[in-house]
Amino acid sequence: MNTRLLCITFAATFFLFLGNLSAQEKTFGELVGEAKTAYDGGEYSKAVDLLLAANRLQPNSRLLLNVARSYDKAGDCKNSLGYYGAFQRSDAEQSLKDTAQAEADAIQCDTFDETASGRTLFKSQPSGATVTMDGETLGVTPFEKVQIPTGIHTFVFSLEGKKDEEKKLQLTVGKDLTIEQRLVDQQVATTTEPDDKQGDIQEQAPPPEEKDYTQHYIAGGVAAAGVGLLVMGLVFDLAIIPSTDEDRDATVPGSPEYDELTDKRSGQATVAIIGYVSGSILAVGGAAWLTYLILTDSGDDGEDRDKAIEDRIGIAPTFGEDSAGLTVFGRF
Repeated sequence: MNTRLLCITFAATFFLFLGNLSAQEKTFGELVGEAKTAYDGGEYSKAVDLLLAANRLQPNSRLLLNVARSYDKAGDCKNSLGYYGAFQRSDAEQSLKDTAQAEADAIQCDTFDETASGRTLFKSQPSGATVTMDGETLGVTPFEKVQIPTGIHTFVFSLEGKKDEEKKLQLTVGKDLTIEQRLVDQQVATTTEPDDKQGDIQEQAPPPEEKDYTQHYIAGGVAAAGVGLLVMGLVFDLAIIPSTDEDRDATVPGSPEYDELTDKRSGQATVAIIGYVSGSILAVGGAAWLTYLILTDSGDDGEDRDKAIEDRIGIAPTFGEDSAGLTVFGRF
């Protein structure tokens, strides 16, 4: 009996959980469908909440127009005209904007402030934060407001267990704005903590400086340019000059064509030599510069850097049967 009762209780709890989960994870289509049902049933405030929730999931300018119409049906002309204005600033087609403008012009409203701000969205990570403006509570994130007075205001985001975050912003006439704030834990936000052992304050270590790799890129570019010149020299030496030689061999020595091809070959040979010489200088120099930068990355300025070079770069004599030289080596 007890086992059966336990199973029934568990099943009821499980299906209740699924019901709540599905209610919290409604799709865009479900929210719009429920909003239409609420609107048709005269529940205009509920329709507004559902339409705004759908718009947060999938922004759509037509939803703003329906919010304006719902506020109008609810007798809230101030918010209605505010959302009609937000719709006019959207990317909706002009014909629909003209229809909406005619609807807005037919509304008589003494409380609407033409100098107020546009549509302001408030978001936080995590959500559920209480937002105040100049000490007055506006709502709980995520939410939005229209017709906030223009000027400089102080907004405070508060959530239990999180550090209060303050923003000072200036709102302008008819301008839409999103105010989003990331909230951090109070203990994470604290920058100093007392040291129980030493009895003083230990400051939080500053973030490491970002490494500047500009010289690395320049050195790599110089080396790459050198390789390109070497390739150019090879192309002239192995392809272009032999082709000119073949054309010259097919002409009579001493003829104008022969002399012209000889001059042409001389110019091509000069280009090849320039490519070899300058390419070798740039490639070797750029590679050496880049190697130096890489090997000294871990060293600091002054003596520490000099020691890093000594530790990571070395020169050793090399002897062969018919030759002798020096070998430069490095540890990466």
